[in-house]
Amino acid sequence: MLQKKLTKVGNSYALILDKPLMDLAGISAQEEVVVYSTGHGLVIAPAPAPVRDFVSAKDRVFKRHGEVLKRLADK
Repeated sequence: MLQKKLTKVGNSYALILDKPLMDLAGISAQEEVVVYSTGHGLVIAPAPAPVRDFVSAKDRVFKRHGEVLKRLADK
């Protein structure tokens, strides 16, 4: 078991993951993760491929069509 402290960042709190912990969890910087509650705590895990694919596609769409989407949202 590992005990960590939360760090205040603006109006939120962050859990700082050290490199050895990230290696143990199989995640890397800039990687999408999923966070869910088990009822006894939180689980942080690498995002499954469909989630990563969706995020990647969303980013491409917003980069290419962001201005049009913003104008549509403002209407």
